[in-house]
Amino acid sequence: MTRRHLTIPLLVAALAPAACGGSDEPKATSTAAAAPAKKPAALPQELKARWKTTLRKSDAPPGLRLSNPFSVIISDTGGVDNGPAFTLADAQESIEGETSVPVVTGDTITLRREGCFEKDNVYRFYDNVYRYTLSGDTLRFTVVKNACKDGIAESILTSQPFKRSAK
Repeated sequence: MTRRHLTIPLLVAALAPAACGGSDEPKATSTAAAAPAKKPAALPQELKARWKTTLRKSDAPPGLRLSNPFSVIISDTGGVDNGPAFTLADAQESIEGETSVPVVTGDTITLRREGCFEKDNVYRFYDNVYRYTLSGDTLRFTVVKNACKDGIAESILTSQPFKRSAK
């Protein structure tokens, strides 16, 4: 046999005892692998859209560069494991760290892992909760709970109403 032909049988022989569980040691178990991750509930159809708003200079907290219009994109895909996504963007691009997993319960939306800048360029993630009201093509957010100290996402989401956008 050539060297190339020896590689596969040797690899199979080396891995066979591990694959068969030939040891007398107890097997490790993982509950994380055994239980699939709980998928967030479906998003209300009327929220799934691209929403746009324009902020005034007085709406912007320190550290927020005004790049109007700002958008919120709420969709069934694009998030973690291609699940639901709530993406906050300015006119240039998605704002870094601002794609969260939306979980809607009644008239509240929890943004799981909403990104926040903290001092010394440290970035942290929090589960922040907003109440929303929807009237026709106008969407408004108010804060229920927000742990972000930078105030950026909170200001964008709550300063002005959002209008449903065709694109």
